[in-house]
Amino acid sequence: MYRRLFYLFAIFLFLSPVFGQRNNFAVGFQSGINSSRTIITNPTSVDIPIQSDFFIGSSFGLVARSKLFKYRWEFAKFSNQYYVFAEYGLNVAYGGYNYRYENRFTFQEQLTFSAPLLFIIRPARQKYWYKSFKGKRIFPIVKGGLNFSTTPSLQSNTIYTFGEATLTENIRTTNKINAAFVGALGFQKEFKNGKILYMGFSVHTPFSSRTKGTILVDTPSIFETVDIAKQGNFFSIDLQYFIGKRSPKENRKSKRGQLPKVIHNPRYF
Repeated sequence: MYRRLFYLFAIFLFLSPVFGQRNNFAVGFQSGINSSRTIITNPTSVDIPIQSDFFIGSSFGLVARSKLFKYRWEFAKFSNQYYVFAEYGLNVAYGGYNYRYENRFTFQEQLTFSAPLLFIIRPARQKYWYKSFKGKRIFPIVKGGLNFSTTPSLQSNTIYTFGEATLTENIRTTNKINAAFVGALGFQKEFKNGKILYMGFSVHTPFSSRTKGTILVDTPSIFETVDIAKQGNFFSIDLQYFIGKRSPKENRKSKRGQLPKVIHNPRYF
């Protein structure tokens, strides 16, 4: 697990100088609130009072953005120019799997480490844009790409007793690297000093499940096994803050001890 985490950090450090160019590179922080759902994969005709439930989690990490190129889009009488960026970083998400038996809740916490690689499209000009936003440097943002994630392996064998019911849980989480498609839409505010504030909504759809298991339900009237899975699909409200450009070196020099400029009067020349 720690070796995989090291590889994710190495990818982030490698991509930063590769994509980064002077005045076209920004780094910052990202956080979010996500919602995921555990699903039951084998519904049966027996009336088993087990229901899937939502898990509200959170995330935090580092993010970097590099400008790649600029292109022009034209359709009929509409045309505009767009910038394309590459966005990548490291992220830690808090989540888990959970379900309900009647009105009782069970859950197991999980941490997921991920390294997203996204492409961003942003209008170069505020053309065809709401007039009250003109001059305020607020732009719509579209994102798309892949998110590579891994979760520490877990083998859970837990027994829950709810009155006359006994639930035997056998859940397994693998730590293999899972890829997910990411699509996002949002808005960002750009400041003159290079700082950027972004807020958006994203959808994550993985290619494979990371958590699978069974729940044996034993009651006086029911003795059945229910299969559950946590595929990793989730929705997220994202917030990003980019630090901005550093001030020029000559402006950072201390002016302490410097003499004031001499102003010459042309009458004495």
